Amino acid sequence: MKFSKMNGCGNDYVFIYLPENKVTHPNELAVKLSDRHFGVGADGLVLMDQSLLADCSMRIFNRDGSEANMCGNALRCVAKYMYDKRLVTKEEVSVSTLAGVKTVKLQTANGKAVGAKAELGVPSLMSIETKRAVNCLAKIGEKAYEITPVELGNYHAVRFVKNLSQKEMRIAESLSRSSLFPDGVNAEIAKVIDRENIIARVYERGSGETMACGTGAGAILFAAFLKGLTGPKVNIRLPGGVLEVEYVKGKIMITGPAKFNFEGAL
Repeated sequence: MKFSKMNGCGNDYVFIYLPENKVTHPNELAVKLSDRHFGVGADGLVLMDQSLLADCSMRIFNRDGSEANMCGNALRCVAKYMYDKRLVTKEEVSVSTLAGVKTVKLQTANGKAVGAKAELGVPSLMSIETKRAVNCLAKIGEKAYEITPVELGNYHAVRFVKNLSQKEMRIAESLSRSSLFPDGVNAEIAKVIDRENIIARVYERGSGETMACGTGAGAILFAAFLKGLTGPKVNIRLPGGVLEVEYVKGKIMITGPAKFNFEGAL
C-alpha cells in the first residue's frame, strides 16, 4: 500500500489514493497510521477516490478513527495531490466530501501546486438548546462559558479569549466533549488582534490539539464577523502558520499552503 504524507499549515494527514490501493477497515487504519510513535504519525487519514460528482472525492478519518465531514487543510492537499500527480490537468479542482462538493483554485509554480484557495461552503449558527444565537452559554463543571456555535461542514464552538493559555485549551478540550454536542465538536479559542488579524488554537474532535484547522479558521472568522469584531477578511495565525480567510457572498473562502512531506509504502 502506497501513501503520501502531506500537510496544510502543519495539519498533517496520511493520504491514500484508493484506485491504486485497497483499504478495508479505514477506521482501524487511521488509528494505526496516525500514531506518532508506532505509525506514520498524523492528525488522521484521508482516502481519495474517483467520483461521478467531481474530479475526485475524499473521506477524512480522525486520529481516533472517527470520521469527519470535512477538512479545509486536507481539501487543499487533495487538490495538490491530484494536480501534482497529473490526475487532473486544470488548476481548479472539484472535490466531493460528506459536506458536499467543494472547489479549490490552485496556486502553481513549475508544474506543481504550492498553495490553494478553497471554498468551504456556507456557514451557519448551530442550534443549541433549541435556539440559534451568536452568544450561547456552555457549562463546564460549575462555570458557564460564552461560545458561538458554528456549522461549517464540521461543528465548531468558538470562544474569544484574552490569551491562548494551556488553561484555556483545557477548557476547549472539555468543551469538545460537552453534552451540548452529542457528536462532539471542534473547539476554538481565539484572540482578536485587530480587525484584520486573529491568533487562535484549536482542539479537534477525534484528534486533539492540531497545528491548524481550516474549517475552524472559517468558523472563527464567521463568529468574529457576526460579533462585529472584524471585517469579512482576516489573517488567522495558528501554531502551524497563517490562513487567509474571507466571508464572500455568504460563503467562506480559505487560502493557505499545501505541502508534501514524503511518500512511502506499507
